[in-house]
Amino acid sequence: GAGDDVGNAITVGPTGNVYIAGITASFKDGAALGAFPTTAGAYQPDNSQQINIDRLDPSVTPPAQYEARDAFITELNSTASALLYSTYFGGSGVDQANGIALNVFNAVFVTGSTTSFDFPTTGSADQPNFNPNNQQSAGFLLKLDFQKTGVVSLTYSTFIGDSASTEGNGIVAGQRGNVYIAGDTTARNAPTTFFALQPTAVGDLNGLIIRYQLAAPHDLNGDGQSDLVFENSVTNAISYALLNGSTITSSGTLYTGGIDTNFQLVGTPDLNGDGSPDLLFQNKLTGDVYYTLLNGVATTQTGNTLFHAVDLNFKVVGTPDINGDFQPDILFQNKKTGDVVYVIMNGTQPVSFGYALHNLNLRWKVVGTPDLLGNGNADLLLQDMAGGDISYVLLNNGAYAGSGYIFRGVNPNLVVAGTADVNNDGHPDIIFQDVTNGDISYALLNTVTPLGSFGYIAQGIDPNQVLVGIH
Repeated sequence: GAGDDVGNAITVGPTGNVYIAGITASFKDGAALGAFPTTAGAYQPDNSQQINIDRLDPSVTPPAQYEARDAFITELNSTASALLYSTYFGGSGVDQANGIALNVFNAVFVTGSTTSFDFPTTGSADQPNFNPNNQQSAGFLLKLDFQKTGVVSLTYSTFIGDSASTEGNGIVAGQRGNVYIAGDTTARNAPTTFFALQPTAVGDLNGLIIRYQLAAPHDLNGDGQSDLVFENSVTNAISYALLNGSTITSSGTLYTGGIDTNFQLVGTPDLNGDGSPDLLFQNKLTGDVYYTLLNGVATTQTGNTLFHAVDLNFKVVGTPDINGDFQPDILFQNKKTGDVVYVIMNGTQPVSFGYALHNLNLRWKVVGTPDLLGNGNADLLLQDMAGGDISYVLLNNGAYAGSGYIFRGVNPNLVVAGTADVNNDGHPDIIFQDVTNGDISYALLNTVTPLGSFGYIAQGIDPNQVLVGIH
């Protein structure tokens, strides 16, 4: 365009197409500083935002010399002779893209910095809001799907940073939904993880290395979509179906049989942190809990023991992250007392335990452990196995924080198999399996509120194929 346009990062995709990210002061409509090219179906086709220099008082009129500046993300063909995709991205402040990367599924990841309090974020964002005490800039991470058009092409976006200047400068998309960002910050209170090389700030400006795990729960092939795992109740064979939203794209077998029939598949947590779901089994006779590690749909390690001789009244009902350390924990429900107990895990090592619920009515069964409010806390989804009602219990680091009903009087033949984000809106939805005909269906949710939208994922499945592990 006729304004200042700066490309800050470039990468080449698997087909040779060229991807560029940067910052532009050019308007699409040619007003003021001139036109910047965008394409049909772009996430943000126009830089229509006028910069706000006072984020705490957006009514302040900026001086005339201030220019609206947005990030841009552009795709060219392999010879750089045709514009395939181009979009602005940002809010009413200054937005700058500094790094761009692609994964093997051609999802586009971008990092940079923004002063926009209204920078677009998604419902699943790690940090959905700009800190109002930050009078400088925040970093950002976003993920775009160029196969989609308009606002639905943004599948993930989050702020990075707290009360001081933070920016992302470089980015790499690894396997299994792992995204790595290098940047810098002047913040003194930036969050760090337990095994951080340097957990505290030293000096005025510090580098940052951040790993995000953006794989969907139960994502077997690393495409960012939740998938399905089945166990045959007669043969114990374990199979899978890969999903794109609510559509099955392919299927296959993990185990054809030969598993001890006393072992029941009870979950698919990522136990070793490689971004790939693993298989969790519980022995119905001994109570032992075992796991098998997976790499996608291939087994890498089998016959590993987590717990020996668990009280037979306790059954594994979920593998949520109770304490917010980004590792799955183990949730048990006692079939005699109704107590719901969790074991905090560090990988495959138990650390501590506690009670989420005491004396739950025995009609109620824990059937899912989604983060219903998107606040980083695993919650409980319950079903009345006699009456069909579906309710929830909100948790705060494993402690009771509220409850309510989602559905009343659901057909008892429709058993909740778990939750998955079917429509990619950042909110978990409910997955049902009909015990009479095997049909798998879904109900869309917005936090704990039904959207009134229902549909089928698959119909006419052998009822012996029991959907497992999408908790």
